[in-house]
Amino acid sequence: MLKLTSIRHKLILFSLSIIIIVMIVVSFAVYYWLKHYYLHQQEEILVRSGNFAADFLSGHDIGEMREVQLVSLARSISQQNQLPTRMMIIDSDKQVLGDSSRIDSKIGETLNREEIRTALRGEASRAVQYSEEAESWVMQVAIPLYGGATGDFFSVDGVIFLSASLHEVYAILGDIRMLLFWSTVAAMMLAIGASFFWAGRLTEPLKTLNLAAQKMAEGELEQKVEIPEKDEIGRLANQFNIMADRLNYMTRNLKAFAANVSHELRTPLTTLSLLIKSLKEHDMEREQQKEFLDDLDQQTDRLINLVNDLLELTKLEHINIKEKGKHFSLRNILLELIEQMSPWFERGGINFHYDIPLSVLMISGSPGQIRQVFYNLLDNALKYTPEGGEVKLNAREDENNVTVEVKDSGKGIPANERKFIFERFYRMDHSRSRDEGGMGLGLAISKEIIEVHGGEIILSTEEGKGSVFKVILPKVTISKYQLKSES
Repeated sequence: MLKLTSIRHKLILFSLSIIIIVMIVVSFAVYYWLKHYYLHQQEEILVRSGNFAADFLSGHDIGEMREVQLVSLARSISQQNQLPTRMMIIDSDKQVLGDSSRIDSKIGETLNREEIRTALRGEASRAVQYSEEAESWVMQVAIPLYGGATGDFFSVDGVIFLSASLHEVYAILGDIRMLLFWSTVAAMMLAIGASFFWAGRLTEPLKTLNLAAQKMAEGELEQKVEIPEKDEIGRLANQFNIMADRLNYMTRNLKAFAANVSHELRTPLTTLSLLIKSLKEHDMEREQQKEFLDDLDQQTDRLINLVNDLLELTKLEHINIKEKGKHFSLRNILLELIEQMSPWFERGGINFHYDIPLSVLMISGSPGQIRQVFYNLLDNALKYTPEGGEVKLNAREDENNVTVEVKDSGKGIPANERKFIFERFYRMDHSRSRDEGGMGLGLAISKEIIEVHGGEIILSTEEGKGSVFKVILPKVTISKYQLKSES
């Protein structure tokens, strides 16, 4: 029994149903068309024979003609037909004057049939009925026989009555019916075989996809299906492979993220634990206690910064700053950072240059988050540029965007590390301590902030010659009145 929960079986049942319906409809249509054709052909033959006899006898008084003449005429015309035909010549009193049949001749008998009565009224008629006498279906045709003119009309003096057995016709129709029946059966068998084959071809890739999905649900994320077809199922398989790759990548990143967070939290927590135990278990001079408390404060700040960064990343994944933000001047933020950080570059022996236009550089979003982006970029440039190096901050605008570049003359980023530079907890210079080099979240946070604001951040770097971080943000055009109201 077919299980309708299977697509394969549904396809088979659907195809079989269509074939059965089509074949039944076609078979009935063909059968009834052929039946109508054969009966119409037989009717035409009988009508033609009847009209010939009526034309031959027209103008004669059949009541005055000899019986031998009428019988001879009836037999001569009936023998010309392909099917066995019986012809009778009947007068206006419905009495048989001539009969082509020798065995059961009805000469002298009165035939009171509906067809004959209709023909005596001047209308030809025909009927198909089952004859108990002949034990077969017969067709009967009655043709009016016109005599002399009476007034303006020809009078009906009699009827030419013909009957033919339809045994051969119905035998042919029976053969056709059986042929159509067995053709339907053969079509059904062929449809079942073809449906099994094509349904298998169509559903086998789906089985492969289902098996791969089950394995992924069980935790085996390294799944890839190979389906060569380029149809909808092939495109579905391709999307499945893309989804599996992304899911696997995200899972690996999630595990790495969890491991990195655990590692980053473990170090300051371990240090805090040791410092607290030392303070509890050992008597210390006030100066030494102050050193321990300073270390505690430093590690606590480090934990707070880490948690704040993680919270920042979480918020960025769930909100859209660009839609909910306000208009503000990026120029003011850059000038504030220049004023704040210029002394730091000076103390580090780094030449700090900037080129900020006089235009407002109006953008939309969160001023605090945008400030954090450029603070991170300038802070990285400060950390990774050696003494005597150079850092440049340039800004410009065009019709649609505001572009800011932070360029340093540091050692650049190796080619094999560039694709990881915006990943969380990634630090390019592994030789630096975490206190000096940060926790590897700055660039990841910066990238997500810029993308949330509808912009992009692009890295250009050459090993040994420094790096350029280009930030592109959509510009907002507002009137002077709006600018004053925003201020």
